[in-house]
Amino acid sequence: MTHATYPKQALSANDVTFTDIDGFYNFEAQANGQTIAELSHDAFNSLNAWYVSVSGIEVYRTSLYCQATDWVKSQYIAGTLSKHNHCQVQALTTREERAATIEVLEQHGDEFVVHNCENDHYYVVRPNYPEFKGRCECADCHYRGVKCKHQIAVENFLEETFPTVARFVDDLLDKPFDELSSEEWERLKNKSATSDRMELLAA
Repeated sequence: MTHATYPKQALSANDVTFTDIDGFYNFEAQANGQTIAELSHDAFNSLNAWYVSVSGIEVYRTSLYCQATDWVKSQYIAGTLSKHNHCQVQALTTREERAATIEVLEQHGDEFVVHNCENDHYYVVRPNYPEFKGRCECADCHYRGVKCKHQIAVENFLEETFPTVARFVDDLLDKPFDELSSEEWERLKNKSATSDRMELLAA
């Protein structure tokens, strides 16, 4: 798959600037009045913590901020930096929208393993952890102390999964007993255990 790139630029390295957008190690690279890339810090990668992304796709990773900025400058000036897809970036501006790119892969009690399809990273989410900043391993939760897209993805997963079970059991309760199959009887017998589990996970 080929990606459109910016044409070779008659600029100096000083013409590419970097703006701290939130005070938490997230920067926008700008040139000619437009955003050309984003730089972010991955606190959970001790070897190559700084990475460059274009339209939410990681394109370069290194250990130093200065190396990341130098790479963006050289790629842009040489005409080899992928073009910034502004429509895609605008479509994924909120954490709620970005949560749609998160896959919930595994559940171990109150811990969920999720996959971030934007940067191909994996995180453990603990929705009931007492300390809010410990509810996800990502930098957004750990440093900003906010409900990150990974937590939202887990909430969406729970809402999609357990209400379906509850509705099914409620339907069985409305069904005449003599019409219940043996499998449906088993579901009703397990209703109490299922309800307790739902309350624990949704808390």
